[in-house]
Amino acid sequence: MTSYTQAGRRWIEPLLALGVGGNVAVRFLVPTGATSSALGIVPAAAGSPVDYAAASSYVRELRADEIATLGGQLRLGAREVLLSEAFVDSIAAAQGLFTAKEVFDSAAGLFISGQICRIHDVRPLDLGSGEYAWQLLCDAPLDAS
Repeated sequence: MTSYTQAGRRWIEPLLALGVGGNVAVRFLVPTGATSSALGIVPAAAGSPVDYAAASSYVRELRADEIATLGGQLRLGAREVLLSEAFVDSIAAAQGLFTAKEVFDSAAGLFISGQICRIHDVRPLDLGSGEYAWQLLCDAPLDAS
């Protein structure tokens, strides 16, 4: 996975604003917090998923050499996703969670351009004074069958 330097923030934040790589939503199978009808995120029916669509994100497919570097832990089609700290904080509040780790541990996966992908690894991007974005590694999309 690409490692970003502290200077990377100058181009990561504008990159997130472009929304390159497809629509991204963090998917939860069951809301874990209290009823969130005021936020407009109540599932359509009991047991249906709740998706939190990212207003800004960046998605790219990992190259074969990057996947090989990870020792075959991911399949071809794996993706790197960048999400803003503000977006992750808003999910935590809506789900009644306290940390980004809880958000990603509770999520069923990422819904990227109509395909569900399992979250494999999560890393904060920070400047030493707090996170400004999250870097996620996701496995190749699950088969729809």
